[in-house]
Amino acid sequence: MLYLPAAASLHLERESRRLTVCGVVYKNDGSTIRCTQFDDDLIISSGELEGYYSTGVPISSSDVKSGSDLSVDNLEITGTLNDALAFNGFTVADIEGRRFDGAPFETFLCQWDDPNAWQKTIRRGYLGEIARTAEGAFTAEWRGLLQLMQQVIGRTYSELCDVKRFCDARCGISEADVQEETTVATVTSRRRFTASVASPEPTYYDLGEVRVLTGLNAGYVAQVKRGAVGSVPGSFELWENLPFALAPGDALRIIPGCDRRFSTCKSWTHVGPLGNYKRFRGDGFWIPGIPKIQRAP
Repeated sequence: MLYLPAAASLHLERESRRLTVCGVVYKNDGSTIRCTQFDDDLIISSGELEGYYSTGVPISSSDVKSGSDLSVDNLEITGTLNDALAFNGFTVADIEGRRFDGAPFETFLCQWDDPNAWQKTIRRGYLGEIARTAEGAFTAEWRGLLQLMQQVIGRTYSELCDVKRFCDARCGISEADVQEETTVATVTSRRRFTASVASPEPTYYDLGEVRVLTGLNAGYVAQVKRGAVGSVPGSFELWENLPFALAPGDALRIIPGCDRRFSTCKSWTHVGPLGNYKRFRGDGFWIPGIPKIQRAP
C-alpha cells in the first residue's frame, strides 16, 4: 500500500496540482548534487532532504519502467559536462576520478510553491555505468535496489587470493608497514611519471596503488600498471589517466602490488619468517592450477 503524507493527499485531491520532481546524488567524496525539474530553484529547509535544489543542473531522466515480478527498474540519466560551471556538479574530473561510481541517487515529488510542506520519495537506487562523449554529453545508468539481488554472492575455489584490496582487513598486512611516501620528479602524461622510490626489485610496485596527497589530483587513488617502465625503478605507468596532470613536487603515497599468488604471500617476510601465508585467501596451496592440470606427463 502506498503511503502518502497527509499534506500530499490533500494536495492531490485538488483539481489543479503544483508538483515537481527533485533529485539528489550523493557523490563518493561526501558532497551532494541537488537538482529540480522546476524552472526555478527550490529550498527545503528541514528534514532528510534538506538542501538547495538548483534548476541549473543540466540533467534529465527517462521514464521509469517497473514491474511486479521483482525485475530491476530501468532509468537513464542524461546531461552535459561543463568544467567551467562548477555549480552543476558534473565534471570530467568527477567521472574520471570515480566520484559517481555506485553513488546513491534519490528522486522525490514535492510542491513547487511550498516544497517544505511534504516530500514523497519516488525511487532510490545508485548510479551504474557512465558513458560520455567528446561533445560534452554523458549518460548514466540508474540501478534500482533490486539490482543488488541480481548479484552472485559467495566465494569460489580459486588458485589466487580473493581479497578485494591488498592490505585490507582480510589480507592482514598493515598498509603502514609497506607504503612509501615520495614526490613526483618528472611528468610525461597523466598516466606516466617518475618518482624516487626504494624499490627492492623492478616489479615491486606493479599492480600497486598510488594516492595523490597534494596538487590538483589530491585525494585521488589510481592503480599502478607498471612500477618500473623499461626496468627503471620509479618510472610509473598507471592503468588510467588521472583527472588532472601531475606536477613535479606533488606528494604521493605508494603501496606495492600483489599478484595474489600463494608464493607471493609467503614472500612478505616482514610479517614473520613464513610470510603472510596463514591469511592467504585463495586455494593455491592445494590447487595446482589449470596449466599444471592440463600439462601432459
